[in-house]
Amino acid sequence: MPATKDASLRKGISAKIKSLGFLMTCAMVCYHCPGFDATYSIGNWDTRLINLIEHFFYQMGYVSMSYFFAVTGYLLFTNYKINDYPVKMKRRVFSLLIPYVIWQCIITGIDVLQKQYIFSLKDFLVRTFALVPWPQDGALWYVYAVFLLALTSPVLLLLFRNRYAGWIATMLLIIVLQARGRVTNPYISTILNHGYVENILFYLPCYLVGCYCGRFMDENTISETTACILSALFISYILEGIFPGFSADIGLKLLPLLALFVLPVIPSLQNRKVYALSFLVYAMHQPLIADAWEILQEPFMQIPMPASMRGILIRAIILVLDIGLAAIMYSVLKRFLPKFLAFLTGGRF
Repeated sequence: MPATKDASLRKGISAKIKSLGFLMTCAMVCYHCPGFDATYSIGNWDTRLINLIEHFFYQMGYVSMSYFFAVTGYLLFTNYKINDYPVKMKRRVFSLLIPYVIWQCIITGIDVLQKQYIFSLKDFLVRTFALVPWPQDGALWYVYAVFLLALTSPVLLLLFRNRYAGWIATMLLIIVLQARGRVTNPYISTILNHGYVENILFYLPCYLVGCYCGRFMDENTISETTACILSALFISYILEGIFPGFSADIGLKLLPLLALFVLPVIPSLQNRKVYALSFLVYAMHQPLIADAWEILQEPFMQIPMPASMRGILIRAIILVLDIGLAAIMYSVLKRFLPKFLAFLTGGRF
């Protein structure tokens, strides 16, 4: 049955976007938490567990960021026509650009008060808008990146005029992106090496597939959309001989988007109030980790336990602190400054 005729199907995807979004946000918090390497292990078994844990969270960081890029593209291109561009951009200014700028101001102010940053208007503007170096609230580079990608979205609309030609164009773009490491042109290399442009290009394949899935959600069934994603995995496998690591790279990036379409809706996980905290948790986590780590590291090291257990426990503590702080901020602002909360979260509450 076509997706347009099944309202419950679309509602189910919307519910999964919220629940998976919170899960991926928690994974990003754990990814950015400092771990403990084999130096602190108490035996070979502990060393193996440390390596397993660190590798797991390292990979989950890539999976989570791939999810954010893919879902952002999907939501942007759902019911998107060229005439909708002004409305789409107005919404992205509110949901992406404004909260991004506010959080840069907040974290910059905190860093100045903590004497971790000597304020310079020029440096602040460069960090915030020039893609180099990282913004003061580093994790929000993604928010600014997808805003810039939204600005260029009419280009993709031209490529997505037909669902079959659109998928071919998407795959060709992904292959070109995979080949960018072989570019020797100095001018192109200068652009690719500018700030965190490479990070944006790294996650662009999942964004492109997300855009395609959103654009043709009304024309493709869930099965056809799933088949498109699986065909991307198959093509990456075929081209593995030309681009070593291509299949593993694409597999990791498209896994969360595939899960969005194939995982069943779990009623008990729908519409939880904690999902409203996702943006606050994400925006605060890196500055919080930096401060919490300074306080917790030394006393935490005095606790006699396997290093692998210590690595899990420190992540759990910081995650609970982050969610707790976000919950307090959310409750206070929603009661006394709801408009500011709307600006701070881009309306995600």
